[in-house]
Amino acid sequence: MKKILAILGIMVLMSAPTALAEPCNGDFDCNGGVDIGDFITFMTDFFFRGFIYENPCVPCRYIDIPKTGQSIICSDNSGNEIDCAGTGQDGEYQRGFAWLEPRFLNHGDGTVTDTFTGLMWTKNANLPGGSKNWQEALDYPAEMNTETHANFGYTDWRLPNVRELHSLIDFGEHEPALTSGHPFINVQPERITYFWSSTPYAPKSYRDHAWRVCLTFGVVHIDPKTTSWYVWPVRGGQ
Repeated sequence: MKKILAILGIMVLMSAPTALAEPCNGDFDCNGGVDIGDFITFMTDFFFRGFIYENPCVPCRYIDIPKTGQSIICSDNSGNEIDCAGTGQDGEYQRGFAWLEPRFLNHGDGTVTDTFTGLMWTKNANLPGGSKNWQEALDYPAEMNTETHANFGYTDWRLPNVRELHSLIDFGEHEPALTSGHPFINVQPERITYFWSSTPYAPKSYRDHAWRVCLTFGVVHIDPKTTSWYVWPVRGGQ
């Protein structure tokens, strides 16, 4: 009986173009798995709402959390490396989605695409050639978009938000905290290097601060907007 229902479910999915207007992960009843209950939920939604709503296919959504980059590194309170088995540490479970290989695609034109996020970065992480305060950091990509010789053929460069910038971090590496063999240059103009994000700090009493990311160790923190840090333009994303 289950096999028959599953076949019927596939037939309905194939014959319902409005239901497939966006990708479906199959978990329509949001119970964490794909089973007969999902077929019943889909059928109910399609026949009672499918002809009214443009897209009855609204399955549960899950966040694709990537691996941290740490694979076999486990340590005790004193910093001594230990066997990961039974520790409960990141190195034991290694949870998250695996990064694509290669992680970064060097286009050979001064740009690099992160295959995990789809974001395109300038190959030169210090394109301006020096640090800038927060407003200057925001202005630099905007200036790139008005020029024809420094924008690599694109006119939608911007300062990355804090999550986009932090998505580059490989917690299995340091100085810089980027995947070994990455194609970027000038990632670390100084031993400890911070990059501005476009994300201001939210509390009213600290709105003269913004978030920045340390590419040396992967640390995220805030600083006054008058502080001078580095600028790494990005484009793309949702």
